[in-house]
Amino acid sequence: MGKSCRCEICKKCAEHYYWDLLDDEGKSFFKVIMDDLHEMKIPVKFAARFKGKISGTIQLEARNGSICEIAVKTCADKMILQSGWEEFVNEHDLEKGDFLVFSYNGDSQFRVEIYDPSGCEKASSCVSRNNPRPTETVKSSYEHHSRRSLDDTMEKSSSSTPSEEPGDASSSQDDFVVNNVHTYMIGYNSHLTPVQKDKVEKIVKDTNSNIPILVTIMRKSHVSRGQCKFEFMKRYADKYLPREKQRIVLQQRGERWKMWLNAATRSRGRGLLNGWKQFVLDNDLRAGDICLFDLLNNKKMCTMNVHIICARKRGRQK
Repeated sequence: MGKSCRCEICKKCAEHYYWDLLDDEGKSFFKVIMDDLHEMKIPVKFAARFKGKISGTIQLEARNGSICEIAVKTCADKMILQSGWEEFVNEHDLEKGDFLVFSYNGDSQFRVEIYDPSGCEKASSCVSRNNPRPTETVKSSYEHHSRRSLDDTMEKSSSSTPSEEPGDASSSQDDFVVNNVHTYMIGYNSHLTPVQKDKVEKIVKDTNSNIPILVTIMRKSHVSRGQCKFEFMKRYADKYLPREKQRIVLQQRGERWKMWLNAATRSRGRGLLNGWKQFVLDNDLRAGDICLFDLLNNKKMCTMNVHIICARKRGRQK
């Protein structure tokens, strides 16, 4: 069995390929919290490569979905997180010895995974304090539905496996409720008002989909005019969306928006690229609006109908 080359030329080629040719999204670095909790320095090598690509303000998103805006001071090849960093520290109870992994999501946004000195992920970074999961709503089983146009892997299943139960507390942001009567999925940390729930259930009933419709309440990070992104709920994406990068079409009121669905990787979720922002602008999406994603096909061209419920009346048809 041949050995990989470790010469200096090959090492330099690998460095060039990683930093200059690979997509910036997914590039990551780690930091260990030391004594000073008031500011944090981005590694010099990472900062030097991203100079000019990161604005004066970045967004850090933890596993529980909370987002903090942090001011970045740039000096030569140094980048220091200042204003807002202390808020992030307090929000997630960061202490000396905690280990943080920052993964770049594009548009000056990072996903942050937080581990304590034991090597385990820190619970406070995974569970929302404002909306703790209501244990009384946890279900032990749910139905999976399939549509004829979908792959064979999406056949009906009468109940979930133990590892797929909504009661699994391994990741609160990926947990969801499935309403077996009207077949829709929504995160446990997403709360609908009675009026919103009635509207959602009416749309779902009228749609009469054979697989769960994904219900998502738009957050600021989804619809920010300067920089926005959208990632599908992980368990929804794992079961119903293709794993490879491919084209996807969102349909709304007879109009179509083409974009890319990124490939499944260990470091990032399944997100919409190169087109989601235009969808947000054209439909005047704002934080608090509700989007219902109805998957029609996941073959060569993944297609979804999107139904929008506005948080406030703005003259848009609901």
